[in-house]
Amino acid sequence: MSSERTPIEIYVSPRGTDHWKKNWTGTLPEPNAEGTNGPLATVRHALTAVRDARDARKCNDPATIYLRGGRYALDQTLVLRPYDSGIRFAAYGDEKPIIDGGVKIEGWSKRVVGGVTMWVAEVSEILERRNPIRQLFSHGRRAERTRLPEQDFYRMESVPGTDPRSTENRGSAQRVRFVAAEGHFGNWRNLSDVEVVVLHWWVDERRAIKSFDPSTRMVTFTEEMRMMLVDDLNPAFARYYVENVFEALKHPGQWYLDRNEKLVYYIPRPGESIETAEIYAPRLEQLVKIEGAPEKERYVDGIRFEGITFEHTDWSEYGRAAQAAMEIGAALVLQGAHDCSFQDCTMRHLGLWALDIREGCRNTRIEHNTITDIGAGGVRVTGAGYWDEASRRTSSTVITDNEISSLGRIYLRAVGVLIGDSSGNIVAHNHIHDLFYTAISVGWTWGFRPNVCFDNRIEKNHIHTIGQGVLADMGGVYLLGVQPGTIVRGNLIHDVISSGYGGWGIYPDEGCSHVVIEDNIVYNTSSQSFHLHYGRENAVRNNIWAFAKEGLIAISRGTRTHLPGKYTLGEATIRCCFIFERNIVITDGQPVFVGGMDDLTGNLETRSFISDLNVFYDIGKRPLVGVNAGHMMRTEGYRDRFTWEQILGFGYDHHSVVGDPKLVDIGGDDFTLTKDSPALALGFKPIDASDVGPRSLR
Repeated sequence: MSSERTPIEIYVSPRGTDHWKKNWTGTLPEPNAEGTNGPLATVRHALTAVRDARDARKCNDPATIYLRGGRYALDQTLVLRPYDSGIRFAAYGDEKPIIDGGVKIEGWSKRVVGGVTMWVAEVSEILERRNPIRQLFSHGRRAERTRLPEQDFYRMESVPGTDPRSTENRGSAQRVRFVAAEGHFGNWRNLSDVEVVVLHWWVDERRAIKSFDPSTRMVTFTEEMRMMLVDDLNPAFARYYVENVFEALKHPGQWYLDRNEKLVYYIPRPGESIETAEIYAPRLEQLVKIEGAPEKERYVDGIRFEGITFEHTDWSEYGRAAQAAMEIGAALVLQGAHDCSFQDCTMRHLGLWALDIREGCRNTRIEHNTITDIGAGGVRVTGAGYWDEASRRTSSTVITDNEISSLGRIYLRAVGVLIGDSSGNIVAHNHIHDLFYTAISVGWTWGFRPNVCFDNRIEKNHIHTIGQGVLADMGGVYLLGVQPGTIVRGNLIHDVISSGYGGWGIYPDEGCSHVVIEDNIVYNTSSQSFHLHYGRENAVRNNIWAFAKEGLIAISRGTRTHLPGKYTLGEATIRCCFIFERNIVITDGQPVFVGGMDDLTGNLETRSFISDLNVFYDIGKRPLVGVNAGHMMRTEGYRDRFTWEQILGFGYDHHSVVGDPKLVDIGGDDFTLTKDSPALALGFKPIDASDVGPRSLR
């Protein structure tokens, strides 16, 4: 007699029912002819059915919940705990199920306001659950909150008690009020619902308004900012814009919530019909939480989501402006989860991060998903730190073949993929683009402190259109702290544009050490292609670096860096910050090397790095130069300028070649080497970029 058990399979369908009938078990994909059995109607009841079936069998047999095509609205977060281990949530066949955190707004009518025809709906019932509503989605697209100015940014006219030349980002100056320029601010309708978004350094900060004095044009926030109200290294006050102003409601696709009237206003886009309006307001911030208890070594194992769309979540917290939006929550959260996965899913129209993999997670797989239109970032992985319990550490996450785009729609400082205190992760073959800060960030320990971030692989990702002139101090790939075993390999990175300083292609920041950076192609950056703040014993080899507006290869601090507050090493301890060999460097008049960007320890003459066996080429046939210069070289110029002969005299590049690297089409961004490239004779290995980005699932 066979001891095999029948797998547990439960079906959910818009044609299903949760009104329990005798023998209505949810074990059929559609109602039977007799009307006695068929699918359930909600994911929550399907989960209950699985739990009941397991209880009846007195074991945790693997189970699948199949979702038929349709929309499944959640009224509370779906929480999966250790006793739910081994459940698979899958689309039925090729159907397209949606797990929805929103509610459809009904009862629209037309109204003319200021000569503009709008749709208006009463939302008092929704506001009982979600007040205020902060996002609206119409016909599958994000509706836009009103914004002033409509393009670009305002700049604060003055900030009491603050020197705009200060380079302290968290100095002692007050951070709660500023004077607006004439015409930039008004006593708008429902002023307490208006929000100011301040852009400075590498963060955005959002605050509500406590008061506005028209006579002095003084704007006062409800709470202070985390950082001073200055720009960055640029000697100017901060840039900002204003959101949620009723008087600015003018253009198709815009919306406004009047909380006093309990009305939503929306200006339809061309082609949208009030009779068939599909407009949703989120009512949840979090859709799914996989919740183990790693501190007790109780884990959730083997939860899988396949072929499912997650959409319509909101945001509420302004946040405290941590770098990379690290403090912001997520729609899908894993904690104490082992061997869980999201495959071929879509995560869209979300207010916070899409995915957050927290303490105590192992072997998570995030593969072949589409992550787009997200309030914060795409995927965040972090766990317990060096001094914490091993059971709470997170490792071995695989993030591959995903399309990750249109991020930072609320929290501009968010990143595409963030690996914090975590090891053994793979971030490969992703397409990450259209965001306002760093694309991939690895490490969360500043300086040379001990940490648990090591053995991470960042490989074959296509990264572009990041920064977009909004924030500063970013990289296509950003690396932080000591990371033995971490490899950044085979990535294609281009069009990294910062607001001021710091639009770098690959950016090893404070203490970055023991990292291998190889086989990458990096071009079109607003600062340098490669920039090391400080670190030691990194290998930078066999890369192509091209067309950076402020120089190609840069170092801020050198071998004699000594910053006790940041756990840097003393004099004569660091022998070499990085070895730069077998690279191709292409310039259009910019210096090939930039030294000493933060202090004199990084000056080129200190020889804080080793460089040789490279090919250098200026497409305008100009003589090559190196410089010592600060981050504001664009306006302040260079401290020192060196000829190529002087650079050789410092001990660099005695075996390198100055000349045409013989690429197929430099101007057309085709960096394939021809057979007669001089780089080949130096040991350069051709870079195959044909498989960069997501691979086909099938």
